Amino acid sequence: MSIKYRPEIDGLRAIAVSSVVLYHAEFAVAGFSPFKGGFIGVDIFFVISGYLITLIILREIQEGTFSFGNFYERRARRILPALFTVMLVSIPFAWRYMLPKAMKEYAGSVLSSLAFCSNIWFWKEDSYTAEPSALKPFLHTWSLSVEEQFYVFFPIALILLWKYARNHITSVFVLLFLFSLQLANWGSTAFPDATFFLLPTRIWELLAGALLAKLELEKGRSSNSFLDSVMPAVGLFLLCHAIVFFDDLMPHPSFRTLLPVAGTMLIIWYCKQGEFVSNVLSWKPLVAIGLISYSFYLWHFPIFAFARLRDSTLTGYVKVECILLSLILSILTYHLVEQPARNRKKFKTRYFLAYLSPCFMLLVGTQLYLFRASSEMKNDSLARLLRSAEREFLVLDGIACHQRGIENLCHVRKFQDAPYIVNLGDSHASTLAPQLHQLANHQKLNYLQLTGAPFYFHVRRGRAQNNFNSFDEVSLPDWEKFLLEYEFPRGSIFVFTSRMNVYLSGTYYDNGEGGVEHNAKGEFSGETLWSTNDRTVEENILASFQWFLDQGHRIVLVYPVPETGFHVPQELKRRFDALTKKEREHFPGNVQLTHSLKNYQARSRKTFELFDKVPDSENVIRIYPAKILCGDSDGRCRTHNADQVYYVDDDHLSAFGAGLVVQEIARQMELHYQGRRNAN
Repeated sequence: MSIKYRPEIDGLRAIAVSSVVLYHAEFAVAGFSPFKGGFIGVDIFFVISGYLITLIILREIQEGTFSFGNFYERRARRILPALFTVMLVSIPFAWRYMLPKAMKEYAGSVLSSLAFCSNIWFWKEDSYTAEPSALKPFLHTWSLSVEEQFYVFFPIALILLWKYARNHITSVFVLLFLFSLQLANWGSTAFPDATFFLLPTRIWELLAGALLAKLELEKGRSSNSFLDSVMPAVGLFLLCHAIVFFDDLMPHPSFRTLLPVAGTMLIIWYCKQGEFVSNVLSWKPLVAIGLISYSFYLWHFPIFAFARLRDSTLTGYVKVECILLSLILSILTYHLVEQPARNRKKFKTRYFLAYLSPCFMLLVGTQLYLFRASSEMKNDSLARLLRSAEREFLVLDGIACHQRGIENLCHVRKFQDAPYIVNLGDSHASTLAPQLHQLANHQKLNYLQLTGAPFYFHVRRGRAQNNFNSFDEVSLPDWEKFLLEYEFPRGSIFVFTSRMNVYLSGTYYDNGEGGVEHNAKGEFSGETLWSTNDRTVEENILASFQWFLDQGHRIVLVYPVPETGFHVPQELKRRFDALTKKEREHFPGNVQLTHSLKNYQARSRKTFELFDKVPDSENVIRIYPAKILCGDSDGRCRTHNADQVYYVDDDHLSAFGAGLVVQEIARQMELHYQGRRNAN
């Protein structure tokens, strides 16, 4: 059953897809991004989808023409041909530009998307070990999976409601809407990743559109001339406000997401032919973009991801090129793939399945091969070197020790009454964990790991006290209490490792030599620290160190690990790809990927000044990673040697690089023990 075409809805689609594309392009003017809330385009799509799908299903149910087979075939014709096309085209680019680990993640994301569960794949992915979001070509398919999961159960639910509770469908929609919205608002701070990606906390947006469809079928749309002339403008204002003033640090989806959802609902409900906003949204160029919006959405993200894999720093000109290329490919896909696939008269079901089946099998077979063989598919000097660029996490009882809750700490107590090595800090501390655990075992010491945040009493991360890292909010108060109350044997060793340069400067890193960490040029760069009491951050940090010393413990201050500014494995691959075949025989000896020690020292000045205020004593051990990774003679910091890579990205050490730091900790501990033995 077709419904009356409304061009203003295609105009609304154009706003949605354009805001998403411009958001992912990360345009900034004088440090300000006018599209930092463009991610709400996905929320607009959800409302539109819920409205149109419910309208179609309920009308067909009323007329007795609804068929599950026809419904799912229409959905397949709408979604799969264009999706398969983009996925197939992406394969050679993935092979060309992606590192083995990233290739495996890419293959897994494609396979999960084919199974309608890429939202679950990306939710379960470890954000610390996975590639950055902007470099995952099919990250955007999470929203398709949400819709596809909705399409699976929603028609069944509607049929059952129509049969057994026809008079209560609206009430059921309202109750589910309110429950899902409340769940999303709570989960956006307690479980932000799950809340962002999963259907239960997104279904309220689809139900917002479904409610409009149900009311339209029961009572018709609004016919109040005053409201019809005012409300669409209010709706458009709410959308523009969200696009310009929202940002990806806000809890989302949450109560605040009601603004763009309500704006979309107002436009759908009140727009009438001849009304001003309706005329604007029905403008032919906007309608044209709306018609190709699905293909545009599919193409833009892989194009940007592969462009960033090729060159980590995209100029404004290149970003415009990426958008234009996405538009051109979208137009071609719409006319050559989408439109023919939807024509059931010319492209009958059996021919559609005959086309779709081999594409599906080819995609599955290719991705399974890439997933299983990604680490062994190349055996050149680059692949051999990059196999060392892996980050290692300490795993106990089958669960990574990083960011565990207080009820499930990695607490290894093998030696009765022995002191502890306690690993404290953020993701930089977690990179040291496997080697620190081994060191503790070798020294017959117990081991405890508390990683996931800077561990200083009364200190939190975030831009402001009402917008801070939810992990700090939920976990740190319990962990502070644990540290204060647990009776550690005297002489325990507390190792403090955090990315203090980011926290004290509030910026990510630009090394001044072309190495620009992702987001370093954006309006907001890094997290800052703030206090939960009347003391300054510096006072609280120094007081934290002193508290441990007063308890008769030792502290290990790991000074900042040199940040590089570029993703080291990717930069090595780019430089390798630029070499001739003969030059590659001498790789990596002929590629010196270094950065300035002087710039590192300037960047780290605040951290050094803070840590240096801790008085020297036999219970204070200072570790300087720059003395391990940088050379005073040439003033350069290195990222690799002939056999090993020191980093997994731009700032986290690889297992090998972390091992070098822990070796220095072990050496200093041995000197400490030796000094005490000599003194006795």
